[in-house]
Amino acid sequence: MEQTHTSHNGATAATPGAQRRVLVVEDDPTIVDAIAARLRAEGFVVQTAGDGPSAVDTAQAWQPDLLILDIMLPGFDGLEVCRRVQAQRPVPVLMLTARDDETDMLVGLGVGADDYMTKPFSMRELAARVHVLLRRVERARSPRPRPAAASCAWANWRSTTPSGVCACAARTSI
Repeated sequence: MEQTHTSHNGATAATPGAQRRVLVVEDDPTIVDAIAARLRAEGFVVQTAGDGPSAVDTAQAWQPDLLILDIMLPGFDGLEVCRRVQAQRPVPVLMLTARDDETDMLVGLGVGADDYMTKPFSMRELAARVHVLLRRVERARSPRPRPAAASCAWANWRSTTPSGVCACAARTSI
């Protein structure tokens, strides 16, 4: 089911199902305001947190559909936020950080992040990645249609498979 949502600036955005909630965890007010404004313009409901402890509390109380998470935060870092939030329930996490070393990226992905972007970043790319992550989650939750049964013929052999896939090497579908 597709619903149309009106953002704070009057723009509408079509999103599948219910309006999606994004928690942005960033301690730089300029960056967090810019991200929140862009995501709201895209039709998302956005909540923000500026430190590790409030990020974990907000994630637990608000149950976001996705986290955008800086690594370097006051209180405790984004890696610990990611660990704690993922321990509560699985949620897609996009790490957004100034740390561009491969080791930092691998550690972030290792603790549960699904994607990793470095600063400076493109706001359009960030929004696109948010859409992609949520689309993946939606696809994983949606039931997949079962393929139709297939009938295969090879020499004098015939078979109908419920999976819709014929397993013979040299085959003719009928």
